Amino acid sequence: MLFIFSVQAEVFLPGTQPNENNIRVGKVKLCGSCHSNTGDDAADPYKTWQGGMMSQASRDPVYLAALTIANQDIPGVGEYCIRCHSPAGWLEGRSTEPDGSGLREHDKDGVSCSICHRLVDPLSDAGKAQVKTPPPGYGNGMMVMSDNKVVFGPYDDSPPVTSHATEKSSFTSSSELCGTCHDVSNPLATDDVLNEPPFSYGIIERTYSEWALSDYAKEETKKTCQSCHFPE
Repeated sequence: MLFIFSVQAEVFLPGTQPNENNIRVGKVKLCGSCHSNTGDDAADPYKTWQGGMMSQASRDPVYLAALTIANQDIPGVGEYCIRCHSPAGWLEGRSTEPDGSGLREHDKDGVSCSICHRLVDPLSDAGKAQVKTPPPGYGNGMMVMSDNKVVFGPYDDSPPVTSHATEKSSFTSSSELCGTCHDVSNPLATDDVLNEPPFSYGIIERTYSEWALSDYAKEETKKTCQSCHFPE
């Protein structure tokens, strides 16, 4: 079935909306001031991010080509792509130009540290309380961002710091966090984005769903996305 649409405004999906709760995303350079040159070599947090695809998500030439083609096929739909590839710019309201021309230089740092470390499980009670329209499932960039300056991590032994509060979160080390952006559907292929989970319509990418249906997700031998992509 061929879907032909014209999108002149942003594609609405549940979760944290641009400028909702006055979300401001910390710049990577600020994170790097403490989380680089740690002496941990390949495990250095800043180097790990800098050498990965998340740091290049907004600069990747394949993505930029796909963004151009998407806007040609469906005028204005590029805003939907930007929400995952440059989430800081999207959350702070700079994605209304669907070709990315409204983004600032630091928005091009792609999926920056503060994005993943401030995500709240959108299906949890805490996540639902953070937003006006809670997501019905994981995927489509329907992120729920913490509205305070707590930075979530997988460990409970973080030393006290003055720049931000830290808190252990099992969501940070779960595949569901990755599923926020790595299960992608065509939102124009459903009449009910508020209640229909992304896996049930308009397949574009199913990385999270493929994991969830695999042996890796079985409780007795559970391996998350991070088990392979961020080995200890």
